Amino acid sequence: MFVLIYEKEYHIQNLELSNLFLEQSCQDELKKKVLENMINIPGLEQGGSLFFKIMMNIMTSNSEEAICTLTSKLSTFKIMRIQGENINKAASQLCGAYRCLLISEKLPHDISDCLINVFSNT
Repeated sequence: MFVLIYEKEYHIQNLELSNLFLEQSCQDELKKKVLENMINIPGLEQGGSLFFKIMMNIMTSNSEEAICTLTSKLSTFKIMRIQGENINKAASQLCGAYRCLLISEKLPHDISDCLINVFSNT
């Protein structure tokens, strides 16, 4: 019983410390935006990990312009432009772009054609 209480206190203390660290590590404007998003979350559920997740959501750009640029880059992607035509690096970049578009729910309807075109022109 004592161990469970101690572990719970330790986890709460750890969440509070990580939250404090992140709050002090970011600019005031970003901190205010994060705290705005956390206002309706019970205090016990707040902490550094939640602060970090909300902060990353705010910082990750899902603007329409970013999506259009990413879609354009994906459709005109050429593996030969990568130094040494490194297939692993190309696949990593394509997967990153694919995931970003998938998460933002802006995946083009012809994505499979684009990817087939990229790999068939290698």
